[in-house]
Amino acid sequence: MNSMEQFQNHLNQQREATLASASDLAKHLQAIAAAHTDYAKRSFKEGAAFFEKLASARSLEEAVELRTEYTKTSYETFVAESTRIVEMYAELSKNAFKPFGGMIAKPPSQTTVQ
Repeated sequence: MNSMEQFQNHLNQQREATLASASDLAKHLQAIAAAHTDYAKRSFKEGAAFFEKLASARSLEEAVELRTEYTKTSYETFVAESTRIVEMYAELSKNAFKPFGGMIAKPPSQTTVQ
């Protein structure tokens, strides 16, 4: 195989890897966007429910207790969702470079043109 054929073969491999990576990237980004959207909707609903409960509180102690419970629950939910979304981003970056791994490990052979 001459140098031009090797170069064309290498370009084809890069093109295929890029297309595979782009397709996988789109799937992961959609999943991440859906996770962010779900968390935002759930957080808004929980916040609205909290304010309804807070408005119906009959004493300062009850209001403080509701606020404490809401803050604790919100924090725990935030940490859990953040961890889940960070794992999704990690999976995205791992999969985005996977198609290129073979090309990095084995670069095209260097031939000199005479």
